[in-house]
Amino acid sequence: MSLLNASLALGALAFAIPLIIHLIFRSQFKIVDWGAMYLLTEAVVAKRRRFQWNDLLLLLVRCAIPILLAFCLARPVITHWNALPGDEPQSFVIVIDDSRSMTASEPNEVVRFEKAKQELNQFLSQQSRRDEVILLTSSRADEPASKMGVHQAVAKINTLVADSGPVDVGRLVQAGAEAAESASNPHRHVVIVSDFQSNIVDDAAIESVDVTKAAVRSHPLPPAFSFLNIAQQTEKLKNLSVDSVGVDAPAIVTERKTPFDAKIRNSSDFAVRNLRVIWSIDDEVVRTVSIEAEPRSTSIARAMLRFADEGPHQVSVVIEHDDALLADNRRELSVEVLNQVNVLLVSGDPSSKPLQGETDFLAIALSPFSFNTADRPDPIRTDVVSAAIFKRLVRDRKSDLSNTHVVVLANVNEVDPDVRSHLASFVADGGALAIFDGDRLNPSTFNQDWGVADDNLQSGPMRLPVVMGEVHGRSTRRGDDRGNSSPFRIGQINPQYLPWALVADDQQSAIRRIDVQSYRKLTHRDPETADGRDASNSTTILELNNGDPLVVLAPFGRGKIAQFAIPCDADWSTLPLRPVFVPMMHQLMMDLAGHSQDQPDDIDGIPASESELRDVNPQRLRALADALGGGVFQDAVSFQAADQTRRFGREVWRWLLLALLAALVMEVLLQQRRWRVPKSTSPQRSAVTT
Repeated sequence: MSLLNASLALGALAFAIPLIIHLIFRSQFKIVDWGAMYLLTEAVVAKRRRFQWNDLLLLLVRCAIPILLAFCLARPVITHWNALPGDEPQSFVIVIDDSRSMTASEPNEVVRFEKAKQELNQFLSQQSRRDEVILLTSSRADEPASKMGVHQAVAKINTLVADSGPVDVGRLVQAGAEAAESASNPHRHVVIVSDFQSNIVDDAAIESVDVTKAAVRSHPLPPAFSFLNIAQQTEKLKNLSVDSVGVDAPAIVTERKTPFDAKIRNSSDFAVRNLRVIWSIDDEVVRTVSIEAEPRSTSIARAMLRFADEGPHQVSVVIEHDDALLADNRRELSVEVLNQVNVLLVSGDPSSKPLQGETDFLAIALSPFSFNTADRPDPIRTDVVSAAIFKRLVRDRKSDLSNTHVVVLANVNEVDPDVRSHLASFVADGGALAIFDGDRLNPSTFNQDWGVADDNLQSGPMRLPVVMGEVHGRSTRRGDDRGNSSPFRIGQINPQYLPWALVADDQQSAIRRIDVQSYRKLTHRDPETADGRDASNSTTILELNNGDPLVVLAPFGRGKIAQFAIPCDADWSTLPLRPVFVPMMHQLMMDLAGHSQDQPDDIDGIPASESELRDVNPQRLRALADALGGGVFQDAVSFQAADQTRRFGREVWRWLLLALLAALVMEVLLQQRRWRVPKSTSPQRSAVTT
């Protein structure tokens, strides 16, 4: 046993005061002769032994009172061979969760991160100057940790901000254990400070802690672990967040309304009525809508936005709600607005007669207002050149595709190496290539490597997503009625291809009635022989009822490639003659020209799951702490007390205080018993009394 305030233990010498008083008054008495004394002699002899034991016990109690009081003030502890305060310094590894959920504020409380700072400052203020602190944050847990003194650590903690994504508890424990290995002192203590939301204490985190636990236990001097839980009353918090912002259009064109949608999530148990959602373009408010947000649910806020100028723009969504986490009430989306989508149609069989050229049907479908002489701009602008002219422009290096978004090869006989390299570089740099089949097309040149003209593009040689095979069926070319007596039928549109999803829902029955007299057999490339190219990412977006691909889409570099098994005129199918051909081609070209406008499911790289404030199950966190031999604490006071017990031993002054109170009560009882006149029925006592 040791004493935290050893000097106060000298007060135990006060036990001599009652002892001296007892000895003094015991020797000071006077003998008085009394004639009737002989009548009491027998009673005195009988009671003398009881009086002696009572006086001795009373003396011991009175001596024990100052001794117990002195030891209570001296704060004795049972050390069990632990170090005394100041004898051995300790290394504290403090791992702080600086994720965005730590910026939430409890009802009538400060922000969680500020509360964590206050608790740590209070704890560190009780530590010795010889102690060492290694400070880590969850956002920089992989960086080398630096050692510092207690006062320097306090100053560093006060400068931290919480604005990062979440990490799992397993990574925090692992980072703390790794930092503890570099500590200077043999006694090390890892402190994990977090709000411990349910999304960071998952099964993967538990498994990671199990691995770390095995490594820690194998160390000759394993560190101690403690978990300081800052979160309280999370179920009482009200928090709404803008989880994502998306555009429901393959491309955005000026002066045309574009549908946008925002996903609003209510992470609390309280319904919110008439929630205002504000849409802005370049920080200028353009639309305000109101929605209902049910508890623990997701709502969609939609708006039609119009852009006056082309170029990059910033679309922002803000919800007006005073909740626990304000940082997730706003989300932004960067979009690229086009003045028009420029499509270059390369015809392999041009004609001066109406609807006899290879690209005539496609040109009308893409720019219907231009052909109708309507005073209304088309979102898509088409230019038509012959394959021979396009080949000559490429060879003479006069083909400038900088303002072109999509190049369409329609029934082109063959593509020489210069054209292939030129188009491969165009696609790798963000352009799009659409290839329509036909009776003039020679598949051998299309199935080769296309190459990349620009060596700075790290895309490798380009290959088409599918290999062109033989033509199945017979064509009805320009009035030739010797077609296939039993035409093929289109099966279904891939529901995962969003630009055609609306078309598939409204006109699926009309699509299945389209006759396909002939088509080219398209075969997907083997992913194992793709040589790292994007052939394995090809997707069939339209197929025949026999399962053969009719339209295949694949990415390459920053661009896209679309391959058709049929031409874009009416030679092999009746698709160009159907009304559905216009929206299908229109949406496809817009999708090829545009890039994905959906913002990732995060804010500044922070997942939306950070906005779902839900405390971890207490039993789960307790089990995690028990696995490491540590504890879970809610504040610095309880944590400091546990650390003092672990480091210096268990204080027993409370038990001594109870013993002191018991001694005081016993002293009073013994005093009363000493002077109580006992009742007696003996003849001698009665005679004397009488």
